[in-house]
Amino acid sequence: MEIKRLIEMTTVDVSRYLKEKDIIIIPFGTLEAHGRHLPLSTDTICAEKISEAIAKRFNLLLAPPLHYGITGSLIKFSGGTTNTPTTYYNFVKEILVSLHKQGFRKFILVNGHGGNNSTLNSLARDLYKEYLDNFIVIHWWMLIEDITKDIFNGSGGHAGVDETSAIVYFAPELIKWSYLEEITGYKYHNGIIPYPPPGNVLFYQDDYVFPYEDKEKAKLFMEKTIDRILKIVETILKGWKVIIDV
Repeated sequence: MEIKRLIEMTTVDVSRYLKEKDIIIIPFGTLEAHGRHLPLSTDTICAEKISEAIAKRFNLLLAPPLHYGITGSLIKFSGGTTNTPTTYYNFVKEILVSLHKQGFRKFILVNGHGGNNSTLNSLARDLYKEYLDNFIVIHWWMLIEDITKDIFNGSGGHAGVDETSAIVYFAPELIKWSYLEEITGYKYHNGIIPYPPPGNVLFYQDDYVFPYEDKEKAKLFMEKTIDRILKIVETILKGWKVIIDV
């Protein structure tokens, strides 16, 4: 099934879509250092590819991704960009309100970046209260910690084995494996917060796994991840009594 992409449609196409459905999917990421080996757009790539899977599975409209987000302690590393939470909140709100005025009433926000979490959560809650629109906010990496442990025998992290494997699966041509040899990971410790961190492959659990290339495990990891997300979204859509073409 061909994905319906808002950026490729005419105004007539969108009007026809809205006569049948009022759901749109929007991916969110940021530009941020992900080790030395992964692209700055790692978070956006993951969000967009997962959004594509949702759009294809349920025959829904996919909006272009928002590449700019809220980058925190890693902003010092080359190429990163950031917004204040207030600026980000207001900008995304105006996008969603514009879509609401055109007839969209159900929004699936697929987020690939932790710095965006609280702002997107707050925004969805506020707009739900204001317009009674329906929202699903997905922070994909938070849903699959058990899958990471099962496949890689340990935990992932920022630019860790989980995000690296996602890019191995989605965009392997963008990985610079030779750069990975130049760095080591940093594990955060309770009570000590460095600004900036001494590196940008970051871990949060003692059983972390340093990133490595394994195409078979990467494929299994992302297939299980996407399958779980699709099942949860399907449950929500059915609960909303949304008519969808499968």
